[in-house]
Amino acid sequence: MFYSEGKQYYGVFRPILDALHKLRYPYILLTSDASDPFLKEKKFHTKFIGTGNRAYAYLNSLSADIVVMTTPGLDVLQIKRSKGVHHYCHIVHSLGSPNYRTFGMDYFDSVLVNSSIQESFIRSIEQAHHLPQKLIRNIGSTYIDWLSLHSSSKKFFKSIKKGQKIVLLSPSWGREALLSKYGMNLIRPLLDSGFLVIIRPHPQSFISESALIEGLEKELRGEERVVFDKSASNLAAMMQSDLMISDFSGIIFDYLCLFEKPVFSIEYDFDHSGYDSMDVGGLWEFEIFKKLKIGLKIEELKNISKILKSKNDIKYKKEVKKLKKLLWSNPGKSGMIAASTLLEIYKEILFKKLGDKKVYSDGILEIDALLDQIGRRA
Repeated sequence: MFYSEGKQYYGVFRPILDALHKLRYPYILLTSDASDPFLKEKKFHTKFIGTGNRAYAYLNSLSADIVVMTTPGLDVLQIKRSKGVHHYCHIVHSLGSPNYRTFGMDYFDSVLVNSSIQESFIRSIEQAHHLPQKLIRNIGSTYIDWLSLHSSSKKFFKSIKKGQKIVLLSPSWGREALLSKYGMNLIRPLLDSGFLVIIRPHPQSFISESALIEGLEKELRGEERVVFDKSASNLAAMMQSDLMISDFSGIIFDYLCLFEKPVFSIEYDFDHSGYDSMDVGGLWEFEIFKKLKIGLKIEELKNISKILKSKNDIKYKKEVKKLKKLLWSNPGKSGMIAASTLLEIYKEILFKKLGDKKVYSDGILEIDALLDQIGRRA
């Protein structure tokens, strides 16, 4: 079984479900979004389970061999481990650090990651929390694979003056994210510099920080040079913009890997308290930001036009290409690798269920292999 919180995770699950569909192997995707595109496509086996407490009650009493979800905080927040589930698998849905609230991944049995650097981050957390090693498999990035195959014709602005640039402001969410920290102090200098601005808050911001978003929308009402992007996919915003400004959000790496356009990360003292990164000495993203020299102080935003010119040099572009190879493993193959990993996990579950009878199954498998050889030779 797969569980999706909403349509924004469509691209995360789609390549895996496509692979299982191709293999004709059964699955069910549970969703808490009545507008989830999966519900409209007949070839997928999907079920709407409601939202909030209704969804949690359903998930907490599941009966399944494997449950795969992007949602962190298993057995810490509302979703608890069901006695009827043998194995919980977390799939990382960002190219950056899976830096969740403390213990976000601790109670999963396996994690599907995008790169070796994510695996190292999780291993460090396990060590810091004195946990046994879970199964970690580097599958690549399902949603980046999905986005790389598509385009968008959506337009955010009716007219753009010659030479005018579009900034994509795409932060993470929470107390350490850009909109929470700076609000209009972040947006106003961009407008004063003549930019058009697409503000794309993290999907969780509309739930956990609704007052903040509503306040910004009210203050910017009537400003034709600003649009809020609330669509499920970030593809259109990334395609149409000329540069991105963010914080520690993984979308920075999406932008670099897919489009290789200029990116800036606003520098400030990140408070790691309450996050897994507190226990492992910080985030590796900040080291990458230093190497790419994309750090920007909030006071420097007024000079953004001049600074932008420095991001078109050859050295910067070479570093971006190196970064792509580091962060985006197995391009185009993630769905099938994820499917094969889940089948391997399921095989082990079946062996455990056999118990003392495993010797018979081993014998059957050995005979099957021999018969396959005979069949090929014949």
